[in-house]
Amino acid sequence: MLKLVFLVSCLVPLALCYPYYPSTCYSKVLVKAQEVNHLAAYVKSAPAVSTCVAHLPAFHVDVHNGCVMYKMRRYISLVDGLRHHGCAYNAELRRLGSNLKQLHLILRDRCHGDLAYTGYDCAALEH
Repeated sequence: MLKLVFLVSCLVPLALCYPYYPSTCYSKVLVKAQEVNHLAAYVKSAPAVSTCVAHLPAFHVDVHNGCVMYKMRRYISLVDGLRHHGCAYNAELRRLGSNLKQLHLILRDRCHGDLAYTGYDCAALEH
C-alpha cells in the first residue's frame, strides 16, 4: 500500500507538469485537409460509387495553395450536384461533401488570416 501511495505521489506531479498545447487553427486545418484527401481518394477508388464519381476531377487539398478556396467551392458544388443513380444518398459521398464544407468553413471564417499561401497554382490541386 505504501508503494502505491509513493508511486501515485511521484506520478501526479509529472502528469500535472506535462505541457498541454491546444490545437491551433493551422493544425486543425492540416488534419481536416488530410482527412478530406484520404476520403476523396477512397471515394474515387470505391467500386460502389465509381459510376457517380467518374466525371469528377481528381482533387487534392493543399492548404498552402491560394487557389484552394476556389477549387474547394467548385468541388463542393460538383459533389452536391450528384443526383443520379442514388449518388446523393451514398454515405461516403455525403461524408466527403460534409468534410469539404467543414474545411471550407474553417478556412473561410475561423482561420482567415492565420494561413500563409506559398503559391497560387490551381493545376497543382488537380492531380
